Amino acid sequence: GPFQAEGLTVSGTLSANATGAETAITLPAGGSYDVKIGSYYAGVTGRRAYGANGVGTAFEFDGTTFVPIETGVTPDTPNHVEVGEFHLMLGWDTGDWANSSTLLPTVFDAYRGADNDIIPDEIVEIRKLEGAGRTAFICRDSLFILSGDVSASWRMDSYTYEVGGIAGTAGMLGAK
Repeated sequence: GPFQAEGLTVSGTLSANATGAETAITLPAGGSYDVKIGSYYAGVTGRRAYGANGVGTAFEFDGTTFVPIETGVTPDTPNHVEVGEFHLMLGWDTGDWANSSTLLPTVFDAYRGADNDIIPDEIVEIRKLEGAGRTAFICRDSLFILSGDVSASWRMDSYTYEVGGIAGTAGMLGAK
C-alpha cells in the first residue's frame, strides 16, 4: 500500500516524524543486466537474485521485494555482480570493484567488512571459482584472482596479462 506520514515512538516518546513523498522504485532504461542467484540467508527461502546493469545501482530481488543497493562508489552504477561466499562482489567497467559487508549483501559499510579497490584494466566479468575462497576478475586484457574467504584476509593477484575477455562470454567448462 501507499506510504503515509506517521510519528515514530521509542519507549512511548515521540522520537521522529516520518514524512515525505512516496517514490516508486524503478529500473533505469538501457544497460546490460548481469544477474546471479545466491543466498546469504538461512534456508532455501533465502535465495535472492543480485543484479547490476551499468546504468543504475545494483539490486537484490527475492521475487517480491526489490532492494536497490547503494555502495558509495561514484558513479554508483556497477556493471558486474558475483555472489561470493561471504560478500556480494560488484565490478565496474572502469576497473573499480567493491564488496559488501560480511554476510550483509545490501550493506556497503567499511566498519562491517566492506571495501572497494581498483584493478588497472576494464572488468568484463566476475566469477566465483571452484574451491573455497577464489574469485576471478576477468578483464579486457588481463586476469586477476582474489584469494581468501573474507575481506580481512583477501589477496588480489595479477594472474596474467596474456589473456582477457569480452563481457558476457565467460563460462565454466564442465559447469552444469
